[in-house]
Amino acid sequence: VELFSSAQIPGEIVDVIAVTRDTWEQREPEIRAVLNGWFKTIALFENDRDRALAVMNKRLKLDTEAAHHAMDGLFVPKRDKVVDMLTNHGESLRPTMKRLESAMLESGEIASQAPLIDFFPAELATVQQQP
Repeated sequence: VELFSSAQIPGEIVDVIAVTRDTWEQREPEIRAVLNGWFKTIALFENDRDRALAVMNKRLKLDTEAAHHAMDGLFVPKRDKVVDMLTNHGESLRPTMKRLESAMLESGEIASQAPLIDFFPAELATVQQQP
């Protein structure tokens, strides 16, 4: 019996990689390597779902059918979509960001509102390939 599916609330469960401006400036090559690794993983998932799920299943410990079902309806944007979402200071993400910010304020995970423009430095839109 399925009690709940995140497919019922599209756009509400958001995974992010967040770093401070100082961290970005001090560790840009490492952060780019992590981001590029993420996008390579997404490409593997798109191009060879069975192989990607086999790797993921080492941690998920689900049978093949359950692993496929767990990924159904999951929206994981490819690199070009992420770059598109980051343009114009993340304008297309603003509603989701505001809901996330409100939830984080309410739970005490953040102490105060941050200007959303700070979340989208111009450099991130260039994370297309490692330099």
